[in-house]
Formats: sequence, structure tokens, C-alpha cells
Amino acid sequence: MSETTFAEAMKLSTFEYQPISVPYEGTTLPGYFISPDDTGKPRRTIIFNGGDDSTMSEGWFAIGAAALSRGYNFLAFDGPGQGAAIRSQRLFFYPDWKKVLTPVIDYALTRRDVDPNAIPVFGWTMGGYLVA
Repeated sequence: MSETTFAEAMKLSTFEYQPISVPYEGTTLPGYFISPDDTGKPRRTIIFNGGDDSTMSEGWFAIGAAALSRGYNFLAFDGPGQGAAIRSQRLFFYPDWKKVLTPVIDYALTRRDVDPNAIPVFGWTMGGYLVA
């Protein structure tokens, strides 16, 4: 699976990579959190919201690498109908996306390494519609 290969590649990077599980309606959404280093200092954090057939690893190529090079944290997740959420967990697409995105933002707000006043959400392809 592409996500396994991506996680292996991240072990070779200079960034601090963490697989995450976002609490969601009695289960979890898979994701990852990457920071420029392991200091744990609060940083601006971009959340990647992919489109209908996206995978969270696409976020690295869309905006993740650029965000990290500019000192941002980067959080990507697979929501219902996307990537590992549908393939591994059988979570099907849910049209009321605020019920998906809200727990992701709530999760980000629990982290000490996230600046709560600087959390932009980047919508990729159909994710741009979902974010809106």
C-alpha cells in the first residue's frame, strides 16, 4: 500500500513523522502529523483535506513538503470514502463534511505543538469543495 511506503520513506527524512488516529464517530480516521523538528514548539499547522479518491500521502506532494520547508507543521488524514478509511475500515463517503473535518481540527487543537490561532485547511481537488 502506498501509505506503508510513504511511512517508510518518512523514517529516512529529517522531519518528525507521526502516524495519528483522529477520533471519529466511535472509530478513528487514519492520518499523519509531520513537524520540521522534534522541539515540540507550537507552530502554524496546515491540514490537508484530500478529494474523493485521494490518499493522505498525496498531501506530501500537494503541499506538505513546501509547508515543512517554510516551518509549518503538516497534518493529513483520510476521511470517509478516502484512502485507508474506505479500503481498510470500510468508512464510506459522508456528505456532511463538517462532521468529518471538525474532529480533525479538534484533534489538532489538542496538540501542544500546534498554534491554535494558525490552522489553515487546504482542500485538494474535491477537498476544496468539501472544506468550503
